Amino acid sequence: METMVESNIKKIKYLAKKFIISGILIAVFLFAVDMLRVAILRGHDFDEDGESGSVCESLKNTEFELPYHYYNLLSAKEGVLTELIRKIDDEEIDINTFHPYYKYLDDNHIILNDGINDKLGITDGKGHWVLAPEYYSIGSHYYEKLGILVLNHSSVIDRDGNYIVSGCSDIHVHDEIKGGRIVVEIRDQNRNSRYGVCDLSGNYILEPKYKKIEYGNNIGDGDLMYVVDEEDRNRVFDSTGKELIEGGYESISFVYCNNKIASGHYFIIQDVDGKWYTCDRYGKEYMSSRYDALYKCKFAENEILIAKKEGKEGIINALTDEVILDINYKHIKHAENGVFIVKTMDGEVGIYELNKGFVLEPSPSYSSIGIICDDSKAKQDDEQYHCAYMVTTKDSKNTIFTIEDGFFMEPQDIISRLGEAYEEGGYQYFSKNKVVVISYGDELQHRLVLKYGKEPLEIERASRISIFENYIWVYVGDNESYAINYDGERIE
Repeated sequence: METMVESNIKKIKYLAKKFIISGILIAVFLFAVDMLRVAILRGHDFDEDGESGSVCESLKNTEFELPYHYYNLLSAKEGVLTELIRKIDDEEIDINTFHPYYKYLDDNHIILNDGINDKLGITDGKGHWVLAPEYYSIGSHYYEKLGILVLNHSSVIDRDGNYIVSGCSDIHVHDEIKGGRIVVEIRDQNRNSRYGVCDLSGNYILEPKYKKIEYGNNIGDGDLMYVVDEEDRNRVFDSTGKELIEGGYESISFVYCNNKIASGHYFIIQDVDGKWYTCDRYGKEYMSSRYDALYKCKFAENEILIAKKEGKEGIINALTDEVILDINYKHIKHAENGVFIVKTMDGEVGIYELNKGFVLEPSPSYSSIGIICDDSKAKQDDEQYHCAYMVTTKDSKNTIFTIEDGFFMEPQDIISRLGEAYEEGGYQYFSKNKVVVISYGDELQHRLVLKYGKEPLEIERASRISIFENYIWVYVGDNESYAINYDGERIE
């Protein structure tokens, strides 16, 4: 008969087997979970707001000491059972809970996701919060250079956690100015925004009462502030808050130039009476008279302006007040470096070049001149950048004109021959090879090639073409291609 001791031993053995089998099953289960990624057990790369950070590979193996509450999260396989159960219950769990995001700033400041509320704070790396985890974002872009952090895009603190500015609707930091500047945005109950500027000590240089503030290298030397005041007048201040051009204006534009007279830049001003002139950064005017409008040129002629007065346009020098082309034309359009399309008061059109004068005299024979942009890799302000011009005569014939070569051909029916298919067309000018290509028709797969000194050449069913000096390579679909010369003859 089995004694009680023997019976208990049997029970213990039975339980031991159960524990061993259960342990093996749990181990297999955890291994499978890990491999199948049912739950995330490892860290991964993380990038927030364009700033690189890290994810702890293991709560037990971090590079620094975590705050105490992290250790309360630990269970088998670093919380995998808890994580799995919550997933089964369709309860979302953030990866930061078990593999927290962090960003190392220095030995005493580490941005860390708190793992519970998915908020960011700053720890000293010794298990203590320097800044409590209460923020959805902590911007550290300016930490190394200026020693500041931006909290929730609304407050700024220094390295010691002291608030420089707080309670704003938005924050923009500018580090290009020595000492740094902070542009703050404040919104009222009606969502109307007002802007101001303070230094890194929290002292306001401009009180937050302006409708708009632009600050930075894109609008000047980096030390200038464009401001729109409460009366919608434009003003200019330097980084100390000193107003450079006193008084408010309808508009103020900053222009870079290479002229030593202007020390690299000048301003185009529209005054409260709607008149235009130019001046330096202290308001000293360059012009003896004022104009109804001043237009900047698109390319490299930063000192050259198109001026309008009493309904007529001309070309002037912004810094010397020199009239380069009399203010006696109906319209002037800047086409390329030093080149302008001009229309007289009688409606005649021509082409004017700054150094050569009229390279195509205005004539009653021409009805319009269109610009065909350079398809080369040259930039628009590069001397190698050139345009071609589609000149249309009064009898609707067309030809191509360039500053370098003059007319490509006698005027002929270039556009009219294309019919309705031309309406959706596109132009390309290959200045190196003196070729204009007009793409038209169904999916722009028809080409009209205009080569200097050659008759127009039509190419049908070309998915694309490549232009060379003496020949054209034509591609038909993906598998067929051939070469032809500019007379249309195939090259074997």
